[in-house]
Amino acid sequence: KTETSYPLDPQPAYLLQKGKIEFAMKNYQASFETYTKLNSTDLRSPENYFYTAMIKDQIGDDLDMVLALMDSAINFYGKPLTQQVSSYVIEKANIEERHAMYKEAVLDYNTYEEILGSGNLTADFYVFREQLEIKCRMYEQALADIEKAAVIAPDDASIYLELASMYVRVNYNEKAIPLLKSL
Repeated sequence: KTETSYPLDPQPAYLLQKGKIEFAMKNYQASFETYTKLNSTDLRSPENYFYTAMIKDQIGDDLDMVLALMDSAINFYGKPLTQQVSSYVIEKANIEERHAMYKEAVLDYNTYEEILGSGNLTADFYVFREQLEIKCRMYEQALADIEKAAVIAPDDASIYLELASMYVRVNYNEKAIPLLKSL
């Protein structure tokens, strides 16, 4: 129906449906072209930019374009960033992490924290960011994050093991040994 409806009555809503169908059918190139057309209509939205970026990422094509499209989704409403775009920020960080862009991913995790507020995040968030920071050799920030995770989840022994490991990594053995003994 969508394939015949759009040429007869070219409304952006039909393009949106067509793009979703093409994406579901894993016809990524056609879906990308459809979403690109949609992004030049009055139905342009952060969600459409996000889908366009995800399509490009699925194709494994042009990382710079993927990140630019994610930035378009994130910045669609301007600054300051709101909770509406937090899922796009974290997805961009995930893309960067998958492509070994660890510093960029950490910056996006920082933005995500600013948007949601540290009181609304889990210990898992801080553990994951700590792991990225270690990959960047950002040990001071990594230590602060794993310490925060330990405060959020005081009963999680794995976090305390990671904290002890971080203490050893930064040569705070005097803190690591008692912590390990207490476990």
